[in-house]
Amino acid sequence: MSNPILSEKQYQQFIIDYLHENNGYIVHTDADYNRAYSFDNSLLISFLYATQKKTMQELEKIYKDNTIPNILAAINAAITASNSSLISCLKHGVEIENRHLDLMYTKPATDFNKEESKRYDLNMLSVIPETNVEDEKKERVDLVIFLNGIAIIAIELKCNAAGQNVGHAKNQFRHTRDSSKRLFMYKSGVLVNFGMDLYSVVMTTKIAGEETRFLPFDMGRMETITLPNGETYEETGKGNPIYDDGRLPVSYMWEDILTKDTIIELIGKFIFLERKETLDALTGKTKHKETLIFPRYHQLRLLRKLVADVSDNGSSRNYLIQHSAGSGKTNSITWLAHRLSSLHDANQRQIFNTIIIVTDRKVVDSQLQAAVRQIDHKAGLIKVLDDTCTSEDLKKAIEGNKKIIATTIQKFPYICDSVSKFADRRFAVIIDEAHSSTSGANMKSLLNSLNTAERSEDDDDAMTVVEKQLSGTGKAANVSMFAFTATPKHSTLQMFGSLNEHGKKEAFDLYSMKQAIEEGFIIDVLDNYTTYKTHWETTKLVKDDPLFDTKAAKKEIVRMALVEKPNIEQKTAFIVEHFRSNVMTSLEGKAKAMVVTSSRKEAVLYKKQFDAYIKAHGYADIKTLVAFTGKVKLDDDETEYSEVGMNNAGSKKHDITEDNLRDVFDREEYKFLLVANKYQTGFDQQYLCAMYVLKKLKGIAAVQTLSRLNRKCEPYDKVTCIVDFANDYKDIRSSFAPYYSRTILENPVKLEDLLQVQDEILAYGVLDEDEIEETIKLVLEKKNQSGKVTSILLKVQRRIEDFNEESQRDIAVKMRRYVKWYQYLSQIVPLNDTEKHKFYLFLSYLLPFLHRATSNKGFDLKNKIRFDRFNIYSRQQFGGDKIKDRPTIKTPDINAPLPEEPEKEKLSKIVMDINARYGLDLEAENTAGNIEVIKAGLEHSSILKKSARHNDVASFTNAFYEQLDNVLVDSNEKTEKLYNFLLNTEDAKKELFGFIIDGLWKKLRGEG
Repeated sequence: MSNPILSEKQYQQFIIDYLHENNGYIVHTDADYNRAYSFDNSLLISFLYATQKKTMQELEKIYKDNTIPNILAAINAAITASNSSLISCLKHGVEIENRHLDLMYTKPATDFNKEESKRYDLNMLSVIPETNVEDEKKERVDLVIFLNGIAIIAIELKCNAAGQNVGHAKNQFRHTRDSSKRLFMYKSGVLVNFGMDLYSVVMTTKIAGEETRFLPFDMGRMETITLPNGETYEETGKGNPIYDDGRLPVSYMWEDILTKDTIIELIGKFIFLERKETLDALTGKTKHKETLIFPRYHQLRLLRKLVADVSDNGSSRNYLIQHSAGSGKTNSITWLAHRLSSLHDANQRQIFNTIIIVTDRKVVDSQLQAAVRQIDHKAGLIKVLDDTCTSEDLKKAIEGNKKIIATTIQKFPYICDSVSKFADRRFAVIIDEAHSSTSGANMKSLLNSLNTAERSEDDDDAMTVVEKQLSGTGKAANVSMFAFTATPKHSTLQMFGSLNEHGKKEAFDLYSMKQAIEEGFIIDVLDNYTTYKTHWETTKLVKDDPLFDTKAAKKEIVRMALVEKPNIEQKTAFIVEHFRSNVMTSLEGKAKAMVVTSSRKEAVLYKKQFDAYIKAHGYADIKTLVAFTGKVKLDDDETEYSEVGMNNAGSKKHDITEDNLRDVFDREEYKFLLVANKYQTGFDQQYLCAMYVLKKLKGIAAVQTLSRLNRKCEPYDKVTCIVDFANDYKDIRSSFAPYYSRTILENPVKLEDLLQVQDEILAYGVLDEDEIEETIKLVLEKKNQSGKVTSILLKVQRRIEDFNEESQRDIAVKMRRYVKWYQYLSQIVPLNDTEKHKFYLFLSYLLPFLHRATSNKGFDLKNKIRFDRFNIYSRQQFGGDKIKDRPTIKTPDINAPLPEEPEKEKLSKIVMDINARYGLDLEAENTAGNIEVIKAGLEHSSILKKSARHNDVASFTNAFYEQLDNVLVDSNEKTEKLYNFLLNTEDAKKELFGFIIDGLWKKLRGEG
């Protein structure tokens, strides 16, 4: 670009010149434009005669002198019919007088059909600048793009050098573009409207005044980030690249998007009219919604990258797609399934025989089903196996060569041994939410089901069975996995990730949470985060001091306190009133909230208390729903509580079911959804504005749960709010950090570590090779010898019990590690070692016996303690600062130190520690708990960490006492008296803390 663009007119002329000179566009003027139909009449008729002359001549005989007007009117009528659309007519053509006319030609999948290729080349693109929407010339559009004479794209240009940007283009579409005009009529007018300045692009498929919803259509801007170890990687954010060669950041629009190949690819393989129907079970009315789907840039990029790579590599690779929540994953999966179903390699051979879409949901997502069907109307293309279908239905679908199959992963284990061999077939398996769908047992069954290993119809001996199972380990040559998730775990990255230039694994394609937030596509849910603490006093009620496992007992005390009636009553009142005062009026009164409880029992108790509180205060405008699985009994109550029963309490008909709960919650009167391990993933509710967290969250669970709030709700300016009673804000931010931008697996899995664990197990001498051999033979040959197998396993159990408790525990933990890591590794690399596989199988059978032999004795604290003085306090509000990206995650060390033996303490000491933890007034006897708090603060001191690494323990001691004073100053105000005493009494401070210096020094040096 030689001359700078300083005005909108210059910008417009630059694009027109480029389209004409480089993309083969015909440039026409407004005089060529038919405003009644949004056609360029001469080009449309020219295309029809050039491609379908015979049909046009037949129509001439019918219409005589009125041929052209009648054909144009008939095409317009077909496009604007209530049951039709422009995209449908472009894809499938129109019928006129029982004769078919195609309005465009797609690119053939192969080069075999020369005639199809010729017709494709006859497609014509044109542009009209300053297009008048109506005859009065009051409303002009900067650029209108036509395909074969039919208007398909409208573009509003803005020049930043002239003081305008895409925001002005948005306002222009919202306030001056009339959807009743033919060019902008929904479904019948242009397929997409672009707003574009020199730096950024937005799009919308529906003009609807103030409610017009725009989506970003930027490539994303890369910034180079350097890790502490010196490695660099690209972090994605909003916007477009800045080029050094003078090209504009949005040059991809005319260089790529507005080319013939891309436009026809978009129309033929991407754009579709999504139709949704929801039945309101309470009213019996069906709601219909249609949405014209146009891909965002990251979706188009993903499909192109995958198609190109698969075309080169066939079924030899797996792929991980890390796309942010709310990024249009369902449509991306839909497009991918269709592209893969017809994809051919360089030799014109079809790459995949069958595409299987796998979801971890119990019922295959109805939105996914509908999208797959709507993008292509070919009969029998897809077989959807919902909850009414069996594993036998899945088996028949695979054997019957169904092109696309959608199912749940739960069905695969049932067909693992029954599916016939598929040595000559290749499969593409698209996994929805890879982090949860790829659990070891289910994924192993999936791989075994589709693997090309030979399967005999005769009864197999033990060795044959072992060899078959081994053949299903590692990457199957005939199966490619395409795994979608916003939050990849270390195992997901290991199994599906691609090696980067540093030898680490990361996603094949990334659309980051950071980019989605910066683009305004989703909401930063941490932007308005408030934490509260609950204090209570615990009193021991028994005279004696029984011994308990400290950690477990403390956990049990906290669990008991959380379901105490005064605690639930206080939190219920707080949550309801907070919602009414701060949230309820949002979104014109449509705002909703989710309450995340820590257990099913807690969900039941809160549902009962919420309903009682709402009734007592006469809040008729609030209703609640609860979501949990199974049935729950409360203490001293024989009633069985279920989700359906509680949601229909007081109703003669059980209209609210598990299946329609999502739709019911959409009704305006339902404000609260109380959940227990349900609807914390895969649940999209745009009116969800607030979340009240009563449960400990960390890692992926924290990201997924809180991300339920991140959906925007246009045209409203949605503001979210999280009130957290159970977590520390810093911990929550840390949970988001690995998934904010790029997620990289730092340390690959090593097979040698697994072998080391095996050697350590064998060193105890409790396993006998002959017994392993006999057990495997008895089990795998299915000779109904369970008694003999049990006898062998009991013998091994007794040998283990001859060791002391510490050794028994060590043996059991090592065996569990071996089984877990063998399952994990077997999905990634071929483990073609029969003896090691038999070792794994034997341990799998043995472990249930060891679990019973080495399990800890339980305890009952009921009637031994009492809770008093519940109080909600310590409000801290956070937000406004950006999440700090921490892109690397690690695979857990298979040789990590074993957990320490549970410490036994007297109940009175445990009660004391609990009171200390929750900030009550503490006497001198509480000092041990305070020492732990202070010690934790010292462990996080960057100064002490540096001192420990570079100094001996004597020099470290000086730094220790300096930092100790800083930690004491910053300590909890509730123990102010104790800390003031320590700050002013050096001898007492050294007496209480001197004994921890050596241990802390070693720990910070990584030696302890």
